[in-house]
Amino acid sequence: KELMMEMEGIKFSDITKRIPKEEIIREGQNSKCILSPFGWGEICGRDFEAFCYGGCMIKQSMDHCVTYPDAYQPGVTYVPLEWDFSDFKEKLAKAASPEYKEIAKKAQEYYKFFFTQEGRADFAKHIVNELERK
Repeated sequence: KELMMEMEGIKFSDITKRIPKEEIIREGQNSKCILSPFGWGEICGRDFEAFCYGGCMIKQSMDHCVTYPDAYQPGVTYVPLEWDFSDFKEKLAKAASPEYKEIAKKAQEYYKFFFTQEGRADFAKHIVNELERK
């Protein structure tokens, strides 16, 4: 919050007040970027909200985390931040860029694939392969 307050032209919600679900959804759908820092763990609901709403997800680097589907592809499905936020202002300053819009689009397409028949089959195949491997 402190880093965002130092920047001009950045709008963000008051984190101290309760926001109705409908307003959260509306804000998400109108956002160019969605900041999703680690909370109780690396992966959180905001990540998937970013994919659904079509905002470019910005969060600390997930290079250490293996997931399936591989939702955390740097520069493809999200914009990685340094863990100490040393590049935060630089990354956030590009929120309205065509590059970030393209990342958001690719991320949403990637996420939506897993809700198709082919994507669900791919997911199930992955689970079976993992179970057989063990």
